[in-house]
Amino acid sequence: MKWTTQAGPKQTKAVSKAINDFDWESKTYQEVYGTKGVDEHTSTLTQMFGGAREDAAPLMVAIYEKHQGLITRENYGLIERDIRAAIETLKASRPVKDARRDPEEVAETNALCAEREAVRDAAAAVKKVVTDAVLAKKPAGAAALIVAIETVDDSDMMTDYHGEHTTKTVAIGWRFSSREDFKALRAAAGAYEPTAHLGVGKGDYFVRAVWMGDTEHQAGQAAPCGYELDTVHYTTRAEAEAAVAASVEEMTLSFEGGKGTVEYRIEENQIEHRENYSMGKGNYLQSRRSGWRVKSVDVAYVSGLDEDALPTAKVYESAVSDSPVSESGGATITENVAKAGIEIRFPAKPASEVLDRLKANGWRWSRFSSCWYHKADDRARAFAKEVSA
Repeated sequence: MKWTTQAGPKQTKAVSKAINDFDWESKTYQEVYGTKGVDEHTSTLTQMFGGAREDAAPLMVAIYEKHQGLITRENYGLIERDIRAAIETLKASRPVKDARRDPEEVAETNALCAEREAVRDAAAAVKKVVTDAVLAKKPAGAAALIVAIETVDDSDMMTDYHGEHTTKTVAIGWRFSSREDFKALRAAAGAYEPTAHLGVGKGDYFVRAVWMGDTEHQAGQAAPCGYELDTVHYTTRAEAEAAVAASVEEMTLSFEGGKGTVEYRIEENQIEHRENYSMGKGNYLQSRRSGWRVKSVDVAYVSGLDEDALPTAKVYESAVSDSPVSESGGATITENVAKAGIEIRFPAKPASEVLDRLKANGWRWSRFSSCWYHKADDRARAFAKEVSA
């Protein structure tokens, strides 16, 4: 229904507001919720979308016909009064939606929630036991724990959803440097079988078929060859080269009157990721071949470990002492396997003669690791034991 107005702006606005209030009330209802007979509540709700109540339209039609759809300076007050009366009629007969639940249903839901919480708490307790056991093994000088995280890709290209969830977090090594160290990550990854493909000297290599056309604008174009080399990934470049060498397939393609042959080229997907930006994943190792990710976590923030796959503690302790801390001077001697070096950490600044001896014997100060460092050898081990005594 479309009203015609011959009234002024204020009179027309008053009628329009009344009509809007009527429309709002025609979509309003009462909802009773809670537990039947135990904890019941009532709310007044208005549905934003959907049609009005069936009994609302006749009321407005009657008002429209009574005033012949015309708003004037003389009758606008009567129209507004009639609409307000119709609103009160609708309020008196608002629909009631019963959203209450039976006590048995509530009890069943609460029991299910309690069961799920118990399972979750039990899992968290197991993770805490594993985490505490791992942290108890922390060698002197360790700044971070290296973990292997197994993830499952939940992405759905049809809905443009991108996400993943973690299924397992395993402790596999320690990082002694105060800054991120991909050598340490690779060394730890190589010692854990599921992440061995991320170890030292490993990578993610694949073979791409390239069409070498006989004209300049055709050369170097990627060509679909349909051969198994297109989809197979290799851990080392040598494996990819061997696969190419063993291939006996020869292909000839033609395009726009030109001809050419397919050449296999070895390419690499980087597994060392540096995503230190907003919403990034930081520094980590991961290959497209698997869902395993290797990263380090500051020892102060380690939690939620599912498994302890750490090497023996002897791998990280000094080779010159039964304890990583000397008995007299209090200096900490650590053999960093990942860096193939020896680190000395003094509890306080050493005397000038000690500093002179360190420098004279080829030791250097690492401000990132806050220690004195030397490449690991028997001479360096003996000197470390002597200078820390």
